[in-house]
Amino acid sequence: MGDKISEMGEMVKKKLGEIKTLQELQDLKVKYLGKKGEVTSMLKGLGGMSAEERPIFGQKVNALREEIEKAMERREQDVKERLLEQKLAKEKIDVTMPGKNIELRISSSNYTSYSRSRRNLFRNGIFHC
Repeated sequence: MGDKISEMGEMVKKKLGEIKTLQELQDLKVKYLGKKGEVTSMLKGLGGMSAEERPIFGQKVNALREEIEKAMERREQDVKERLLEQKLAKEKIDVTMPGKNIELRISSSNYTSYSRSRRNLFRNGIFHC
């Protein structure tokens, strides 16, 4: 049984190294630590063992669970940092580049436009004062 525990630990570490997204990490977490996960099923198998084997096997499985949880937390931080770096690289703004031409359209109030139209009428000679 000890070999099975160490093999599972090595397999999980190998799979953690291949993970690239948070969803893959969550799937792996469910597979091994979830309600119907492999580590959980090992703990459920304690009932069929003798009284002498039970504490030793339980300690080993609990140690494996803690090791897997810590490794998954570290990998989650690594994946989050990598995703953040990728996002920041895409959103990078170079302040030394020339800006884009932006046409500003300023809307004036009704009073201002009325005043301008009256001024234009007087300038064009339509009304004489």
